Amino acid sequence: MAGAGREAANLRPDLHRAQGGPCNRSAFNSKVWVPARRRAGIPEGDDAAAGMHQLRHRFASGLLRGGVDIKRVQEYLGHHSAAFTLDVYGHLMPDDEEASLRQVEAALGASESADTSQGIASES
Repeated sequence: MAGAGREAANLRPDLHRAQGGPCNRSAFNSKVWVPARRRAGIPEGDDAAAGMHQLRHRFASGLLRGGVDIKRVQEYLGHHSAAFTLDVYGHLMPDDEEASLRQVEAALGASESADTSQGIASES
């Protein structure tokens, strides 16, 4: 996979102020997020100032729904542990019981095939 060896930091947006230095959440929300919402015609509501938080949540949600493992998401977000990331975003992870059962069956079938090819009889 191309670029698989990239550092997690390379995936973080590089937002800087015109004067230099990183753009903080407050500056981003007031100078970028709120004006963009207005231009897009999105009505202002209780969440109008939650811009950077919403973008961060969207980023994490997209990664998890796309199948990126929780440890990678934890690293990309800079969380202190994968358990914390799982607590916050675990509800967004795909939950497909049928697919999970097929994976278990495939793993058990592969194990049984390996046992049979090595002369180990199954117990069924």
